[in-house]
Amino acid sequence: SSLSITYCDIKGGWSGTGNFDADPLFVAGPGGDYYLSQIAAGQAQESPCANAGDPASTMIDGTTRTDEIQDDGVVDLGYHYPLP
Repeated sequence: SSLSITYCDIKGGWSGTGNFDADPLFVAGPGGDYYLSQIAAGQAQESPCANAGDPASTMIDGTTRTDEIQDDGVVDLGYHYPLP
């Protein structure tokens, strides 16, 4: 069998469209510990997972930002916390 993975941050790397190996720069926020560091939300660095999903994907309802603003643009990689 074979495995096809695309648009993922995979430790150690993996071949496939949109895949990369980088520190996702998680930060703690109001709903948990796995928000993405984002300059627009007040962090000093931008997570490589922000706006790194498949550009053809439907936007996910929710947020990866500590300021709890709806994800927009290209979908972010990672868990999307429910909006308040």
